[in-house]
Amino acid sequence: MTTSITTAVPSNLDLRKINFQTISELRRRGHSEAAIAAMTPETAYSEFCKFRGISNPEQGPAKVLANLLQAASSTVQHNAA
Repeated sequence: MTTSITTAVPSNLDLRKINFQTISELRRRGHSEAAIAAMTPETAYSEFCKFRGISNPEQGPAKVLANLLQAASSTVQHNAA
């Protein structure tokens, strides 16, 4: 006896929760709303960054900012010593 299990694969992104500008920019990059909904957050972020001209989204703005803030706080601590 063979049993098959079929499960629906939910979309990764809920378009109702993404701001209009982000969806518009992804659409201008050539993605349909269905394709955007099927993306992982990481893929959508990478595509958004590419649209904005950020060539290395893995080292995205949030990581750069965190690194700079860490560098600034270590300098402040070092100068205070």
